Amino acid sequence: MKKYCEFYWSNKIGLKYLLNIGYKIRKENWKIQEHAGLDLIPCNDFSFYDHVLDMSFLLGSIPKYYSLIPMKHDIDLYFYLTRGVQKDGCNIYKGNGND
Repeated sequence: MKKYCEFYWSNKIGLKYLLNIGYKIRKENWKIQEHAGLDLIPCNDFSFYDHVLDMSFLLGSIPKYYSLIPMKHDIDLYFYLTRGVQKDGCNIYKGNGND
């Protein structure tokens, strides 16, 4: 998935393609578990980037200043939180924690 996210970030693939890859990976994982004979298939074993970030979105604990950044799709906000953003006059730096 990381490879496809990097392709998306560098505009080598579009959003539709990225989302389709994510769907295919989730579907393959479910089929593997089904064929292994599991009665109950676990969920949330997939993430585009980070499971902790996924939980942050689920709980709505996203800093409000990120909502001011123009974006085409919610997944862009997701990636801005992981990588920072420098766009349209916005400069939100994702440091290493030592800044």
